Amino acid sequence: MSRYGAVVATFTDLMIAAVEESSRRDQREADIEHLFLALITTDYPAGHALRRAGVSLADARQAVEDQHAHQLQLIGINTGMPEPGRITAHQTTGHQLTRRTEEILYPSGEDEITYTSQVLRRLLEEPSGFISEVLKRLNVSAAEILAELEQALEAASPSTTATAQRGVLTATSTTFLPASAEEIWHLVSDAERIPEWDQTLGTVKNLSDDEGVWEAVVREQLPNGEQMKTKPKSRRRHIRRLLADEPHVIIWGISFPDAPQSNDLQHTVTLTPAEAGTQLEVIVRWIEPTHRLSLRSKVGRAIVGRPLRPVMRYFVRMQAAEFTRSISRHFR
Repeated sequence: MSRYGAVVATFTDLMIAAVEESSRRDQREADIEHLFLALITTDYPAGHALRRAGVSLADARQAVEDQHAHQLQLIGINTGMPEPGRITAHQTTGHQLTRRTEEILYPSGEDEITYTSQVLRRLLEEPSGFISEVLKRLNVSAAEILAELEQALEAASPSTTATAQRGVLTATSTTFLPASAEEIWHLVSDAERIPEWDQTLGTVKNLSDDEGVWEAVVREQLPNGEQMKTKPKSRRRHIRRLLADEPHVIIWGISFPDAPQSNDLQHTVTLTPAEAGTQLEVIVRWIEPTHRLSLRSKVGRAIVGRPLRPVMRYFVRMQAAEFTRSISRHFR
């Protein structure tokens, strides 16, 4: 993926995470506090810096709520904020960023590694002082966070990548979850719960005549009401558990029984214990079934596939990122 494409993808990740935070209180506009909260659980340098400085998602949410209540009291309003609920942004539409959040989040020539650090710096310098007051409630200074940020930048690597080699297209996406590996394992290791983090799938059931194989059917519409456009031959899928090392690694293999010449799909989910939570890594692989293709099909794929390769890399990268977001929503 190009430098520009990587920054745009990171921008998208942060924007969606901020919108998800605002949706917990049924708000359609994501403001600077939602962007600040979104940064905490990212696998980018800004997220590492905040967590190393002792900022947890739960404490930061409480500090934001307390600061809002304080500001309302200053103007004589004692009504509290709406009670938070589950993240609902993926089920609704009409979400957007406030103007000041757009200005902070909008890229200005950085690469993927330095981009999130610049977003964090802009938040710390934001003229309203809201984030500064939140940090006071957390007993953390901007100087402490910036010191941790410098160390995080030295050790930084891209959190989402996409690569292509002969016959295999691979994308990797990582994030931080404020939950134990055991808690996350219960979600990602259960075949019948895959639709909870792969929104394209509807029902999943075990095939009684084939032990260890599940059959999934694609949804007709996504949770937000958007219609799914799926070819009839791709609607039915078979799922196999290729590897299970509890609670560390699970690999799911997905094939298309009605379209044997379609690429096979693999989802690898790796859970690594981290301070105050777990590092989540999702690898998506689209594997060309060369052993099932005729010579004519192989030549045709080579001719058509080459110019489409950058588009496919972007598609697979976004797919891996969406899986990490969907898993993350269960624990935020």
